Amino acid sequence: MPRMILLSLLLFLPGCATTRYEPLAEARNEEITQLNDSTFRVEYRVNPFTSQETLDDFLRRRCAEVTLQHGYDHFSMTDKFMVLSYNRRTSVTLRMYKGPKPTGALVLYDAKDVLGLLNSVNP
Repeated sequence: MPRMILLSLLLFLPGCATTRYEPLAEARNEEITQLNDSTFRVEYRVNPFTSQETLDDFLRRRCAEVTLQHGYDHFSMTDKFMVLSYNRRTSVTLRMYKGPKPTGALVLYDAKDVLGLLNSVNP
């Protein structure tokens, strides 16, 4: 009997992992907070079976969407905060920039490049 329960869990749990990205349009209001014209606090939540790598990809994708939605081209993610509970969540401070990528700046992502890369890997 214990073997049957263990086998059932092993077959069931991998299916619980979050593999589908929720687009910005489906985000709850508390997940995106505007701090000023070019700065937001962005949060993404997943279940505890989702890998940190996948969570980071989803968060980066969400930041790229917010950046483009507000008419900016590049973004940086700082002040990362992670909460580990049943619904794991990570939030970052999103800083957005317009025009050509500034030289000597922090690590900046091109929002269109991020969406193009992540959409091809995780549609």
